[in-house]
Amino acid sequence: MSGRPWYKRYGADFVHGCLGLTLEEKGAYSLCLDLIYDRGGPIPDDARWLAGVCGVSVRKWSALRGRLIDAGKLVETGGRLSNTRAEKEIETAAKTSQKLAESGAKGGFNRAVNAASSINNNDLDEASLKHTRINQKPDAREDISDTDVSVSPPASLEISEAFQFYNVVADKVGWPKADRLTATRKSGLKARLADCGGSAGWRAALERAGASSFLSGDNDRGWKPNIDFFLQAKSFTKLLEGAYDRTVQPRASPSWAPVDTKAALERAMAKAGIQT
Repeated sequence: MSGRPWYKRYGADFVHGCLGLTLEEKGAYSLCLDLIYDRGGPIPDDARWLAGVCGVSVRKWSALRGRLIDAGKLVETGGRLSNTRAEKEIETAAKTSQKLAESGAKGGFNRAVNAASSINNNDLDEASLKHTRINQKPDAREDISDTDVSVSPPASLEISEAFQFYNVVADKVGWPKADRLTATRKSGLKARLADCGGSAGWRAALERAGASSFLSGDNDRGWKPNIDFFLQAKSFTKLLEGAYDRTVQPRASPSWAPVDTKAALERAMAKAGIQT
């Protein structure tokens, strides 16, 4: 899991390249590309996992998978799925990142050498001490880190983004919002991100949960999940497998006679001394 938060996406190329696909096929293809780029390479050809990410049944995913392979959008090799262009783009990005890192390291080293040479031209007795201090200054190291445009940010960034995305969905569907990103939650988020293939899978899973009537309070208790519910391995697996996709059946009509709301309103207004 690379935690890559973005990648180059050529909108016109995608639109023209998917002209022969249905909306469902385009959506599944787009999610697969997100997962491939997010992981930095081929993804497991796991029907249950990918069906969960796409929010469809395993049978539906199998049909979508077959269509995408037939259309040349996905390639299956050794139990993994990939995309030819994505692999080339990932390889190019990695080479560019490595080249920039080497260039930055070389530049930082040259500046340190030049600084040391300048000191040696001054007081010889202090040259050794000053040279040591210069080598300890963070300038050269900062140049290296600033120039290293790595496509893989720290895992902590991905965890933080996943935490914030939960709150975005929670605010939208009425779940309890999470205030603190504790060590326990960080550990749980890291594990669940690994389960679903990274940021793209996490977003798809929470959006799927948000669309569930059961997880939106339409149940016997009016219960709604919090972030800790989704961080439990058992709960998250059931979510990916579609266990919460069901819609709660409407409750039976009450046996008593329905209230005449208009008459009740008129009586209440009259009692309050309000003229109608």
